[in-house]
Amino acid sequence: MKYIRSRFQRQTGRERGQSLMEFALTAPLIFLVLAGLVHFGLTMHAQQTITNASRVGARRAAQSGPDAGVVQQAVLDYCQQAGLDTSKLSVSINMGSVNSDIQVTVSYQFSSPVEGVLRAMASLVTGTDQQEVVIPNQLQATTVMRY
Repeated sequence: MKYIRSRFQRQTGRERGQSLMEFALTAPLIFLVLAGLVHFGLTMHAQQTITNASRVGARRAAQSGPDAGVVQQAVLDYCQQAGLDTSKLSVSINMGSVNSDIQVTVSYQFSSPVEGVLRAMASLVTGTDQQEVVIPNQLQATTVMRY
């Protein structure tokens, strides 16, 4: 019995090459979107962590009084438990007298593992040098509470 290829079966070889070309053209865009999502998620996690840490510090100052060392240690402990690198963290505490406001500001120098990929992809899209691509990486959160 002789095997006869249908019209559909004859075109699959050519379509396979077309699919490969379409993937090659769209893959960089897909990887850029995925890298952006990972970077955004990590940035939001770090921002939420330092926001909560500033609240913890202000709450600790309202409960225990104007002791900057206790407040700073509470902020550092919270950030360390959340997985942030405490060497990139700075805590600013502004306290007045009793029955006044306390202001706790937490700053964090954020770096993402996909930052290099984002720089490379953005430089390909914009045609600029990778060093000229600016990715903001300084996060800050402030809490004001009366004590």
